Amino acid sequence: MVRGVPNPAVGIAYYSALIGVAAAFELSPDSYWLLLAAAGLAGAGLLASAWLAYLGLAVLRAVCPVCVGLWVINAALAALAAYVTHMQRAFLEYDSAFLAAMAAAPKQTHGDYNPHQQHDLWTS
Repeated sequence: MVRGVPNPAVGIAYYSALIGVAAAFELSPDSYWLLLAAAGLAGAGLLASAWLAYLGLAVLRAVCPVCVGLWVINAALAALAAYVTHMQRAFLEYDSAFLAAMAAAPKQTHGDYNPHQQHDLWTS
């Protein structure tokens, strides 16, 4: 129990919040803050799982199969959130650099082709 609230209720609230933030990110994939919120929730879940694992194994000296399953799931969620956050940040940095390069590049279309101008394809 956490301040009188049973662990299953805390778990339901945690997974509901995680699903809600993930759904919000799905609707707005450019929002890096939503992704950070999901990663923060997953990290908090990992810490809570570690604390409950310590209590179950060291203090109570009992192994609960459901608890072990949830520990593994929370560890996987935290690892996945860290990976996705890292990849999204790298993509956003690449994307902004690409857009800046495109904005600085000279604008040419196929209609700008001049057949009388010499084009050297090997040196460009």
